[in-house]
Amino acid sequence: LYFGLVALAAYVASVMGRGSVSTPITNIAIIVIVSALFAPLRTFFDRATARIFYRDRYDSAELYGTISSELAESVTVRQVASAVVANIGNALQPEQAVVYYRETSGDWNYQSMNHETMFTEDNLDDLARYFTDKTVPYLEVDKYNRHPTKIERMIARRDCVFVFPLRSGGQVIGLLCLGAQRSRNYTITDAKVLATIASELSISIQKLLLVDEVQGFNRRLRREITRATSQLQQKNQQLEQMDKTKDEFVSMASHQLRTPLTSIKGYI
Repeated sequence: LYFGLVALAAYVASVMGRGSVSTPITNIAIIVIVSALFAPLRTFFDRATARIFYRDRYDSAELYGTISSELAESVTVRQVASAVVANIGNALQPEQAVVYYRETSGDWNYQSMNHETMFTEDNLDDLARYFTDKTVPYLEVDKYNRHPTKIERMIARRDCVFVFPLRSGGQVIGLLCLGAQRSRNYTITDAKVLATIASELSISIQKLLLVDEVQGFNRRLRREITRATSQLQQKNQQLEQMDKTKDEFVSMASHQLRTPLTSIKGYI
């Protein structure tokens, strides 16, 4: 690129020099123009060639920044999972990407690239127990491994390559699962990037699940207060009715007692 700009400048100088006397000012002006154009043109051509020849490459710092921003703006676990799946799908281009997470009820839910799941609930329970018992950062299926474990065979049958646990304390609250890449194989750098994303995703899901739990507690508390208030109102109405009945009884009894006494008094 640099030599091309120099050649272009030499050509322009020769054209401008025809029929006139070349001056140092002209040469200096051309050098300044070439210097000014070199950096932006180089950036432009680098980006263009990267789009054409290195489509499977991604900027990990940019990916972290985008995911962090979207996680901060998400207010539900569903939104968090969708954001991670979409960004991983765009950057690493896997055949499939799924984020599994446990609801506050204990049931499994998920968000995926093509709205399909990779594992059954029994599979997910097995994976959760595996990562609870072991402190490994992730599971990777090695197609060259001739002696895979039972859990690795199960993952391979589901066309899954990576499984990252989403941990909260000593519990597994979710899983990040990826299929094979479309254009190449995963690298060690990819595994480190995904492990970092899984860690950040775990924190976000944990916070949102706590928020959901608190909100659920508040809803239950409001229902209990409403029910207790309704019961108290009913008791008050019953007491008021009993008080009214008592007053009526006392009034009637007083009247009945006064009537014979009046007759006796008149007789005396």
